Amino acid sequence: IDQIIEKTHDQMNKGIVPPQFVFPAIDDALVELLSGFPYQESKTKNLLYKDFENKVTELKLKPKTETQLLRRARVAMKMKTGPALKKYRDFLAKLKKDAPQEGSLSLYPGGKKYYQAKLKEHTTTDLEAGDIHTLGLSEVKRLQKELKKTVVSQGYKGNDFIGYLRSASKFQYRNSKSDRRNFLRKFRDSVERSKQAIPKIVSKPPHSSVRVESVPRHRAETAGGAYYQSPVKKKPGTVFVNLHKMQTVPRYELEARAFHEGIPGHHLQQAKSIELNLPEFRKRVRFRGFNEGWGMYSEELALEMGLYKGTEQHIGKLTKELWMAARLVVDTGLHYYGWTKMQATEYYIKHTPLYRERIDQEVLSHVLRPGRATAYHVGKVKILEMRKRAQKALGSNFNIIRFHDILLENGSLPFEILEAEVDRWVKAEKLLAG
Repeated sequence: IDQIIEKTHDQMNKGIVPPQFVFPAIDDALVELLSGFPYQESKTKNLLYKDFENKVTELKLKPKTETQLLRRARVAMKMKTGPALKKYRDFLAKLKKDAPQEGSLSLYPGGKKYYQAKLKEHTTTDLEAGDIHTLGLSEVKRLQKELKKTVVSQGYKGNDFIGYLRSASKFQYRNSKSDRRNFLRKFRDSVERSKQAIPKIVSKPPHSSVRVESVPRHRAETAGGAYYQSPVKKKPGTVFVNLHKMQTVPRYELEARAFHEGIPGHHLQQAKSIELNLPEFRKRVRFRGFNEGWGMYSEELALEMGLYKGTEQHIGKLTKELWMAARLVVDTGLHYYGWTKMQATEYYIKHTPLYRERIDQEVLSHVLRPGRATAYHVGKVKILEMRKRAQKALGSNFNIIRFHDILLENGSLPFEILEAEVDRWVKAEKLLAG
């Protein structure tokens, strides 16, 4: 914490202070980290303590050893962790007084140059901010047209299909036990059903299986809608789905999420990665452009494999893709073109069916993690470009399974290296074909 405070002081001296609207979320998180047992006499256990307790229990230690570890954790939290977090909270309260209203990197010294570096880090491409913005605008226009056509084909006759997808009750879950159970059951069914497509995607499936679990209660408030955890030793890969606020999850998004996080998405890619004959760091390293690009590409692949059940779930695939394309516009709009928070919010409201609560979370994430959100759609576009070039070069000799094998056989890679690997593969395939 002292190092974080010292670093923040250095940033302040350079004129870099986070915008005011990010402080409430940070303070809420700190309040939560400082609440519950052992900080207070309470039946509710602190998030950190509960997480530590769960991990200790999983180790199946001797009762005496377990008791000692938990006692040491309580002492450490009261003597060190708690005071440090309180110190940080007090520091942020003072820092907020000097915070600007907006959070565009373009407002800070060297901000645009820094932003371009973050784009390169997250996408692993040399695409300029302006190019990404233009790509986003074009993709949003294309996807809105396709989405409108699909919604109209289902009988919609209104003038605001975006608002319809956001507000129609038939697309909304209730925040009830029955809807949570129903969502989890259908999600598991979708992941199980997707396994049948593996032989059509790669020549060798991963040995590790995949399971679907709900996000633990103590993490649900701050966790995303769904995320994947790679296999560890004998444990299978796990897709965690957040059932905390079901009213913020559209029904039509379920299968696109399942295919992105599970199969053919993150599980297929990451489970295969850790089974490769590579140095350990190569198995575990994650270049966001490729990883999330593969996840988005997998949603498209699932459509090609006939995995979506009905037009409503196809609508979900399109709305999710539209959301990712809009991220390109908003992220670059904020940090390169100097958009305000309001401009970013209004763009999402006008062009995507995202619920307002999710939009607020998106805009906050854009500000806190510049460039990160661009990796998803840019990554998908790069993979599709490589596939298109390979198909054109090889013609009837193009084999989709061998193409996927070459994408996945070296683990997660920056696109510059991956493109070179694909080019080498194309040359080798040409030679084999004579």
